[in-house]
Amino acid sequence: MNAAEALTLAAITYRGCEFNLSNSHSRQIVYDEVARCLITFGATRGKWELAWGPAGYRPGIAGADISTMYAVRGTDVTSTSNLAIVIRGTNFFSPLDWLSNLLIDTKRWEYGGAANGVEISNCTWLGLRILQRLQSGPVPAPPATQTPVEKLQAEDTAAQAALVYGFLKSIIEGGTSFDIATYQTQIEEKVATIAKSSFTPAPGLKQAIDDAQRPPASAGTLLEFLKGFVANAAPPVNICLIGHSKGGALAPAFALWLADTQGGAVSGAEQWDPDCKANLHVYSFSAPTAGNAGFAARFKQNIPHYYRLANPYDIVTNVWDPNEVRNIPGLYGDQLTALRIPADVLALALQVPAYQHEVPSEPWTGDAVPQSNFLKRAAVEHLDSYLRKFGLYDAKALSTLALFAPIS
Repeated sequence: MNAAEALTLAAITYRGCEFNLSNSHSRQIVYDEVARCLITFGATRGKWELAWGPAGYRPGIAGADISTMYAVRGTDVTSTSNLAIVIRGTNFFSPLDWLSNLLIDTKRWEYGGAANGVEISNCTWLGLRILQRLQSGPVPAPPATQTPVEKLQAEDTAAQAALVYGFLKSIIEGGTSFDIATYQTQIEEKVATIAKSSFTPAPGLKQAIDDAQRPPASAGTLLEFLKGFVANAAPPVNICLIGHSKGGALAPAFALWLADTQGGAVSGAEQWDPDCKANLHVYSFSAPTAGNAGFAARFKQNIPHYYRLANPYDIVTNVWDPNEVRNIPGLYGDQLTALRIPADVLALALQVPAYQHEVPSEPWTGDAVPQSNFLKRAAVEHLDSYLRKFGLYDAKALSTLALFAPIS
């Protein structure tokens, strides 16, 4: 797999963000859309087919999914033992998903008998736990009727998504501006609250944390699928973990969990590849940090094949490393200077967990894309700039606005 393929697969995860995949009818719609994208986009055309998922999770009975993942297998006769597991980034339509990114206290790495000092962020812990518990419906997705309750849920979520999409569209088209200086005091207070670890999760996020602590299901999970896939695959078996944004932080965490539960010296029910046939690869784009130096060291020791790409003008790639957080106020000339004090406060607090990226970024060439205001600039630098770098950008199909557009 090359980086352009991986980025395209990551971009596809944003299709259908307005749906909840726990509803079988909604899942069928998103399944069909993902399958369409796989055969439509040039970088993936004729190379991949859905093998598991898409699967998603939302806490409660209302709102969009806060977690989504799918897996594709190679279709060429020489690539049928290749599998790509693709994890979605933050759902722009889900306030709870946005809030989960603020869980920046540390959690001990729970797998493989890791020593003390190997830690991940609470946000990464929550995201990984949810992914471990996702259950996929049949592949291919069969026709599904929509129950009255599902219809009401889908209509409510779609209505909210339409409003948020309108806001996103106005940002990227340059119609919405935001004067940070006007809200400087409020921003400083909120950052101080987060920095003091006194951030109180909203009720829905609290339910997600509670759900994440329950035992995973025994059927339909990706781990169960992996056991069968690897057992029946002819070596060499290559498994790629791919993600953009929040998904880019979860991809290395997911990969390290697989490495720590693969086989060999590992024992127990989680062992998914007793003969260690599979090679693990990671492709990470626009990712915040997932863990600390201990996590980074363990990742490099266990995952030899990795690719991380970070646009230095992308705000997301500068969190939560305490040194990189201090770069944010200077990213776009004088447009973010009001963030200087909040960035310093946050960076000081982040000295304790000392988060850092697992591996260095691949080289990035080019300057920040000039835009009329920082909101538009931040949005463009976060995804569209990556697509442009690989020649993938298409305003009507492969762009931020096209990917988040409601499925008609």
